[in-house]
Amino acid sequence: MFRKFISAFLTLILLAPQSPAQQKPLQAHKVPRGQGVKLATVTPISSATAKKGQEVLLRVVEPLTWQSVTLLAAGDLVHARISKVKHAKPSCSDGKISVEVSALTLANAGTVKARVEFINPDPDFPVRAQILADPMNAGEWVAAGVLVGIAVPFAAPYAAAEALVHRCSGLGNDYVLPAGATVAVAITEDYTVSY
Repeated sequence: MFRKFISAFLTLILLAPQSPAQQKPLQAHKVPRGQGVKLATVTPISSATAKKGQEVLLRVVEPLTWQSVTLLAAGDLVHARISKVKHAKPSCSDGKISVEVSALTLANAGTVKARVEFINPDPDFPVRAQILADPMNAGEWVAAGVLVGIAVPFAAPYAAAEALVHRCSGLGNDYVLPAGATVAVAITEDYTVSY
């Protein structure tokens, strides 16, 4: 009888959940906006056949991590939409495509706002880990405006002459993104990760 009691007691101890003092509570960590995420097109996209609003699947190429916690794993799929399409037209007007990713769903962080920073047909095109920088201050905007104001009067006649010399009467080219094209996305808001 005593053996059965001891056996039952030890079984209860082994099966009992850990006490709250032994469990490590999750802690919230604030992550600043601006991380870059390298995605890739899953299928080819062409301005000849694409339609505004069409859904596009993108694949995570490089995992997004924060202090060794994986927030987006390589191979995860991200849903995007075509936000603008310009078809090729006469006078060598080339086609264009814009892709929109408005949010990313991250492990341990929920959904965060994001936006496409650039698209490049090259699958090996690098994407920086930190894309968004601090905005320019007022002094930097003034300096940039002065430089543009000085440059425009000199550049405008040259641009007009180039347009006349290289006038084109043919149809422009379609814009084609092959499968695997690089799509760089930036997270545009601070968020919290729990681990």
